[in-house]
Amino acid sequence: MNETNFIWCDLEMTGLDPDIHYPVEIATLITNSRFEIIAEGPDLIIHQPSNVLKKSSPVAKTMHETSGLWDKITSSSISIEEAEIKTLEFLRKHASPGISPMCGNTISQDRRFLIKYMPKLAEFFHYRHLDVTSLKIVYETLEKDKNITFSKKNTHRAMDDIKESVAELNFYLKHMIKQDEIL
Repeated sequence: MNETNFIWCDLEMTGLDPDIHYPVEIATLITNSRFEIIAEGPDLIIHQPSNVLKKSSPVAKTMHETSGLWDKITSSSISIEEAEIKTLEFLRKHASPGISPMCGNTISQDRRFLIKYMPKLAEFFHYRHLDVTSLKIVYETLEKDKNITFSKKNTHRAMDDIKESVAELNFYLKHMIKQDEIL
């Protein structure tokens, strides 16, 4: 187990408010200190009953219908608790509790849902996080004249999104910082 591994996590939810919305998919992966993917965790679709799905935000519902996730949610047999357990089993093979930061795009939003619905998983991460969206804002502010941008596919599926987050981070590192200066 390497203490410099980074844990990447993404949730798909029925909306943005953890007080009324629920997670419907979770995926994790691990990168090394050079942000190379070294392990892919489970990509789990979480069952939600129709009464929960009825409370989905219209934007989330449309997004999940387009991605094909919507129809898989009610047919999944994985509970939130099972998803938390399976994810923790994977993470324990690659990181120690409280050491690795949580990484991804706008990861504070995912963390809010983890705190509410998967508290043991939320506690596994270090309190710090690596938010690729913050780098995007810096890059777009400082490098706006370069006219070189990172193009997202926006599949809105958890594993696709975190792989894209890793690629996006590497894009910003390549274009903002000389790699030999930070490695």
